[in-house]
Amino acid sequence: MAEAETESESPNSGMFTASGVPGAVVNLEPERRTRARELLEGLEALMTRLEADERLHDAATLLKTQLVDEFYANGIPANNLSHAFSLHGPNKSQLPVEVFQEQDAQPVDAAAFQNRTRLKVRRTLATVRELQNAYPERTELLELAGLLDDLDLDGTAAEMLQNVQELTNTGVFERYLQAKAQFLSDWEQLQESSHAQSDPAPFTPEDLMATMQALHFQERRLVNHPEVIRYKDYHYFRRFNLACDRTVSSLHTEFWGDDAMREHFIDFVQRIRDGFPNPTPFFVFRFKDSFTYLLLGSPDDRLLASLAEQSEQAPVHAKLLLRQSNHAYRELFAELEEAPSAFHNCLKEATRPFVNQLNTQLGLELPEEFTQFFNVEAAAE
Repeated sequence: MAEAETESESPNSGMFTASGVPGAVVNLEPERRTRARELLEGLEALMTRLEADERLHDAATLLKTQLVDEFYANGIPANNLSHAFSLHGPNKSQLPVEVFQEQDAQPVDAAAFQNRTRLKVRRTLATVRELQNAYPERTELLELAGLLDDLDLDGTAAEMLQNVQELTNTGVFERYLQAKAQFLSDWEQLQESSHAQSDPAPFTPEDLMATMQALHFQERRLVNHPEVIRYKDYHYFRRFNLACDRTVSSLHTEFWGDDAMREHFIDFVQRIRDGFPNPTPFFVFRFKDSFTYLLLGSPDDRLLASLAEQSEQAPVHAKLLLRQSNHAYRELFAELEEAPSAFHNCLKEATRPFVNQLNTQLGLELPEEFTQFFNVEAAAE
């Protein structure tokens, strides 16, 4: 990983609690904050409409991360929800997630029915065009596009209904529905293959003991390759950043012990952000030939909430991921309510090499009390 230049005192460091939620600074221009709030209000309405369809609701949840990246990087967000929440397919094709939703038609008068039907036909034709782009070998889509273009929509409501029903009962329309279903399935398979696989099993006391032993063995090996590597394709670990960590975060103090140590953690995350020229919502770090990965930054759910609330800060968290022999990743988490010390000690042991090396590698000049919290010796001056 290339070293990044940082100042000993970060201009954006510190804990901010203006909205009652401790977190790090989110630098966003006022105009973009307003745009973020508008889009996120529409998002909430869209997610509500999709609640009945778990498949589409899950797809929309993944698409939310596009907004996280665009807003955090001060990119140019889409002008409307249809563009913001589109599934991308082959040959640069894209379809709004809403076109896959099955909707029951509400009873309306004849004039409203005619207007609604014309709108649906236009939207269906637009969907067919995108599917043609995605699957040019499907010649039936060209045939359907011609039928839609020629569809008589100038008659009475009853005549219009009959014409539409005759079209939708054809074999070519059935194959169009199959093509649309294939588009969604292909998109889901792409998401599955392009994201890290998760092992959701929590750690038992026996797992924690075995992990501590493995960490001690790994630390001896890190002497030969101590450099921390930034994982450039952080999207690969996105599923682990969807929700805030329940232990190592700026929202909780049990792990940190007090507010002062939590503030040191927030400052640590801010300094890491300042150490790299290209902002991202979260980072993933690893060592060469190690089985531990450190995810560090703002969780998607909390960052979106901060943008929706026009807050100037967002909570931050850290997660330790352990690569398994089956190439899945297991989050270091244990539900030990009565005696959490074994879990906390394992977290510290796994985090310690990252804090130590990042402090040295980026010249962070972390406070001694923070490095000592992980039993990390302060870098020599």
